[in-house]
Amino acid sequence: MLNWLRYLPLLLAVALLAGCPLASTPLGTTTSQPPAGPCGPVTEVDETIPDLTFTTLQGETVRLSELKGKVVLLDFWGMLCEGCVQGLEGYQQDAEFVSDPDLYILALSRDKSQQAVAKFVEEHKWTFPVALMTPESDKALLQGMPQTALPQVRLFDKQGRLRYRLTPGDITHERIKCLVGELGKR
Repeated sequence: MLNWLRYLPLLLAVALLAGCPLASTPLGTTTSQPPAGPCGPVTEVDETIPDLTFTTLQGETVRLSELKGKVVLLDFWGMLCEGCVQGLEGYQQDAEFVSDPDLYILALSRDKSQQAVAKFVEEHKWTFPVALMTPESDKALLQGMPQTALPQVRLFDKQGRLRYRLTPGDITHERIKCLVGELGKR
């Protein structure tokens, strides 16, 4: 009769592993979309976050407060997240974007093994800084979101204020470039 119901748990598990967000609104209701700006419908925020420090795979210490004067792009990713890797590859392939002197890109891996991440980054020949997430950065920037909610992007203006939180459905290379360009004008 309803044989498909026995597959429902499997379908839900596949959706979660693929990073598909599940609806948080009741069936039959709609959520309002932010107004479409020059970069499409994306909600701007204006938040101060704690001054976080990261250590890149190359041993460089990066403090967010020391990056004032640049637009900062934090890209949260994982080695097993295909969309994450494609997004990072997009940065690397866009020479003008990745070499913009007014932009600082930091890829923050949610993977646990620094050695595995370093090997992965070397194999992909990424030239932008990469660091591992810390519990402090996870709490401040991702609010404990599950690993399946990757990729995530956070964009900061030149004054060091968090301006955009992009989630999997919002992220395209074109949108990120547009938002970085808009933040660069401020």
